[in-house]
Amino acid sequence: MKDIFTSIAFLIGLLLATPSWAGLFSSGACDSASKESMPDWVSNSDYNLPGYQIGVGWAEREGKNKDEQREAAEANAKMYLVQRIKVTISAVVVQGTNVSNERVQKTASSKITSSSEQELRGMQIKQHWVNKENCRDYVLVTISDSAVYFNKFKALLADGKDSDKNGDVRARKGFLDDAKALLPLIDFKKLPGELKASYEKQLEEAFAANNKELSKVKGRMAVFPMSKDGVISQNILDKAAGKLLASNATLVRLNANCASADECIGKAREMDFTALTLLEINAQVGVTTMGSYKGTIKITRTIYDTDSPKMPKSKNVGTAVVIGWSDDDLDWGTATEKAMEGWK
Repeated sequence: MKDIFTSIAFLIGLLLATPSWAGLFSSGACDSASKESMPDWVSNSDYNLPGYQIGVGWAEREGKNKDEQREAAEANAKMYLVQRIKVTISAVVVQGTNVSNERVQKTASSKITSSSEQELRGMQIKQHWVNKENCRDYVLVTISDSAVYFNKFKALLADGKDSDKNGDVRARKGFLDDAKALLPLIDFKKLPGELKASYEKQLEEAFAANNKELSKVKGRMAVFPMSKDGVISQNILDKAAGKLLASNATLVRLNANCASADECIGKAREMDFTALTLLEINAQVGVTTMGSYKGTIKITRTIYDTDSPKMPKSKNVGTAVVIGWSDDDLDWGTATEKAMEGWK
């Protein structure tokens, strides 16, 4: 019996020593290993491609099938490439990419943010290589410098034109200035279907609109209505601001969100207003002895010099009363008009 077990053990050992049979009995076999030798972009941490940003990512096989492993490797490479793009854009210079495999995260998330997806438009998966020794899947991704600058240029141009998203006119000018700095770095010959003249025209028109808006606020006064009691609706706030704007052509509505006088003054100053009119509107509701509802509105107008916010230039206070048989009957619009009578 001992001889039989010895013979079986010898036979198994012989089979495992034979390459064609070893993979059958070995749990560590890598059926997707690359036949090519290790490429330079894996072994050389200083690997770069002139004119391109590159990213190298990798993923282990453990716990994944081949498709999942490949997706994880690609997600790793994308995240590393996004990091490199951010560095490149902030420097606003063309630079080679030093790939350090140790700096690539081992566990990748396949959720690339929408902003990153925009940054990666034009990216290509250039090559995969699987190490036969540990079954680690490596991936090389690239994107041309022109595509990097073009993607960022378009994002900056959009931000520079979007007054709803960016209420600060000076901030929008900053976006346009950054876009202008990137435009000469873009080689449009590498971007099929995109014309440089078209984007030059869009940028010129955006600057013209921005300068026109800046000229309107320089040396002028901003108006901002504010209420903290929750009784007055946004419509009434708008009505109060509109009454002042209609009476004085030098006033401009402050397009910003602020919760205090100091915050409003700061934002007005950032947007090149020399003064701010702050309308603080408060209201109270009570019930009379007759059972009707009585609403009292108080509007305080304070004018600040944005360079000397601690000393208001002037202050006016107006009040008005409105009667109704329910909350819904209280005519706050009429009360607002009465409280502000004679104001200019």
